Amino acid sequence: MSGFSMKAAVVSGLIGLAGVFSAGASAQAATPMVSVAVSGTSAGVPVVQVNHRHGHYNRPQYRPNRYACSPRDAASKASRMGIRGTRVHSNRSTIRVSGYRHGRPASVLFGKARGCPILR
Repeated sequence: MSGFSMKAAVVSGLIGLAGVFSAGASAQAATPMVSVAVSGTSAGVPVVQVNHRHGHYNRPQYRPNRYACSPRDAASKASRMGIRGTRVHSNRSTIRVSGYRHGRPASVLFGKARGCPILR
């Protein structure tokens, strides 16, 4: 039992020392280095385009959720299911596609998630 606790003490001590010595190196690497050039290149220094307009520093561009089910995707899936003459009604969380299948009225309720899951 004493060998196990000694081994654990040595390993934890080494991990702690590694953390102390690597903290200084990571602090130096974390300092930002930005150079802005007007012409595009400046004497071998990499040029970074900085855009600080209206407070949008590191915010990514807005992209709509391309993985969610759209009304067009739901109508296409209903068409593949055999529903013809479709009408699409959409709300916040579901898409209802109504139409005709084999000459009779049919309706399918899709969820607004990836792959248009069938709810009812």
